Amino acid sequence: MKKHEEKKRKDGLMEKTVTLSGKRVHVYGHSTKELERKIEMLRFADYEGKIGISKNTLFRDYAEHYKTVRFPNLSDNTQESYARAIALMNAHIGDKGMGYIKRSEIEESLSHHADTPTTRNKMLSITRLIYNMAIDDGLCQYNPAFNIEPLKTRHKDRRFLSQRERDAVLNAKLPQMERLMIDILYHTGIRKGELLALTRKSIKNGSIQITEQSQSRNGKTTITKLKTQNAYRKIPIPEFLEQEIRDYLKTCDYVYMFQPIRSRNAFYNHWNKILDAICAELYPKYKRVTKWRGLTKDYFPLDLNPHDLRHNFCSLLYEKGVDIKVTQYLMGHSSINTTLAIYTHLAAGRMEDALSSVREIFKERGAI
Repeated sequence: MKKHEEKKRKDGLMEKTVTLSGKRVHVYGHSTKELERKIEMLRFADYEGKIGISKNTLFRDYAEHYKTVRFPNLSDNTQESYARAIALMNAHIGDKGMGYIKRSEIEESLSHHADTPTTRNKMLSITRLIYNMAIDDGLCQYNPAFNIEPLKTRHKDRRFLSQRERDAVLNAKLPQMERLMIDILYHTGIRKGELLALTRKSIKNGSIQITEQSQSRNGKTTITKLKTQNAYRKIPIPEFLEQEIRDYLKTCDYVYMFQPIRSRNAFYNHWNKILDAICAELYPKYKRVTKWRGLTKDYFPLDLNPHDLRHNFCSLLYEKGVDIKVTQYLMGHSSINTTLAIYTHLAAGRMEDALSSVREIFKERGAI
C-alpha cells in the first residue's frame, strides 16, 4: 500500500490519498492520528477482503463502509437521518452490485416514497454521496443518482409569537440561569448551538460575539467552528441584558456560560422547565409539573422551541423596519434569500390584516 502526503482541506479536515488494491482511496479525518487510524482500518479490511473493490460490491456493504468512514465527521442528528435513509435504500437495492445499479432502479426505489418528499430527498442525497465516494474508490465510473431531481418540499411553517406569548416569555418566573437563557435567545435571535458555545469573553462592549457553536457527535458534545462565514457576527444587546449576564457570571466560574447544560438531554431538561413557567403565565388553569420523570413535550399546551425565538427576533426586526441586509447579518444567514423568505411571510401576514381593515371600513354601504 503506497501512502501519499496528507493535506489540510479548506473545511479544516485532513485528507490523505492511499493506494489500496491498485485503487486510490481518499481518507478524511480531523487530525493526523485519526487519519492513520482510518487508513489502518482500511488496510486491514482490504487484507481480509471486506472492501472488495469491484463492481460486484453490494450496495448495502458499501453503504456500511461509507458509514464507517464518513459518519464520525457528522452530527448525531445527521447520522440518524442518513442511517434511516440508507436502510430504506437497502430495502430496494441493497443486494445489487454497486457497478450495475442503473438510474432507473434508483428512481424506482425513490418512487415508493414520493408521498413523503423529505424522506425521498434524504434517500437521494445519501445515495449520491455514497456513489461519489465509490467513484473515488474506483468501484464505478459515474454516479447514477447525479441527475435525479429532488422533489420540492413544503417547509414547516415558521412560528412567530403572539404578543401574549411574548409577554409570557418575558414575565415567566424562572431561576437565574434559565431566565438568562431565554432572555439571550429572545433578544439576540442566536441559535441553540451558538447559545451553548458562549464564553465569558463572548460579551464585549455592549455586544455578543458569535464565534463558535456546540454540536453533539457520537453522544459527545463538542465545540466546533461555525458552518459559514456569515455566521460569525457581533450582535448588540441592551444594557439590562449585559448587566444580567455580568450578574450571572459572578455566580459561577465556568469557561462556557451554560457549561452544565451543554449536552442535548441536559438542555431540553432545562427547556421543559422554561416551558412549564411560560405555560403558567399563559394559562390560568395550567397545572405546574411536579414529577418530571417520564414527562414528554406533549404535556405542555404550548408548542415552543428555541428556534421559534429566533424567528420571533426576526419578526421584531421586521416590525421595527430594520433593513433586510442588517437583518441578514444579525441572523447570520448565509443567503439573503433565507431572510427574504421570512420577511415575505411576515409581509403576507401584514397584507391580510390590512385587507381585513379595508373590509371593516366598507362593511356598510356608503360608509365613506
